[in-house]
Amino acid sequence: MAVLGSRIQGYFSTLPGRVIKHLFWWALFIGFAYSVFSNWQEKPVVTWGFVLKDTIATISSYYFFSLVLLPRFLLRRRWLLTAVGIVAIYYFWATLCYLCFSVFDHYGLVSENAHSYMHRFLDGNLWEGIFSWRSVSMGLNDFSVTVIPPILLRFIRFLLSSGNQSLRLQRENLNLEVNFLKAQVNPHFLFNTLNNIYTMVVKQDERAPDMVEHLSHLMHYTVYESDAALVPLTKEIGFLEAYLELERLRYGQKVTITYHKAGPLQKYRITPLLFFPFVENAFKHG
Repeated sequence: MAVLGSRIQGYFSTLPGRVIKHLFWWALFIGFAYSVFSNWQEKPVVTWGFVLKDTIATISSYYFFSLVLLPRFLLRRRWLLTAVGIVAIYYFWATLCYLCFSVFDHYGLVSENAHSYMHRFLDGNLWEGIFSWRSVSMGLNDFSVTVIPPILLRFIRFLLSSGNQSLRLQRENLNLEVNFLKAQVNPHFLFNTLNNIYTMVVKQDERAPDMVEHLSHLMHYTVYESDAALVPLTKEIGFLEAYLELERLRYGQKVTITYHKAGPLQKYRITPLLFFPFVENAFKHG
């Protein structure tokens, strides 16, 4: 099921899949608009005229907002141009309403039921029917329940996807930081340790097995156990202790290392290798 869901999601991310998805949602919009206008019990040509008018206005406005207003003006914080674009969307819808109602009125298709509704736009001249404040104040209600919802949904979807993208980038940055911490097991330190072990082996120094054991612990933890997001604090402390023991063996009597731990370590979890750069730098620069 997971594989099938992934394939379906992958298909809908392609161009044909996106086209099918958009056609599906616009078919639902047309069905909704028809169910609303069919309740007016007008002639079929009037009902479908209302549906066609709102469908053309909404689809055009949706893609104008998605392709022009959102990326070119809104995201660039060009507030004035964004406001002008929204006003243009309204007047495009209002113009379609005026033209549609004018055709119905010309052919005598305006019923008593819809007479007052249509003549809100048709009373007076073109200016009074579309651009006057009286017409705008009456048209905003219809505009807000037909054209605005798809645009609003597109904006909300954009905000959600942007939020998810931001979280994904933060997660990737955290992974990069963790990988950087893993890389802080300095190759220079590793080669020096191997050289020291080689010298001890040649001289048959009894400390050589201990150095190999501690180095093995370090490498095993770094390669196999530090991939998790969080590890038990006891394991992290064990890693640091192995590193300190290596340094004790490496420097011998030249350096005095003081180390103390306290507290309920078993209760906590921590990002792996979080403290290692500080301990390493203490030896590198101390």
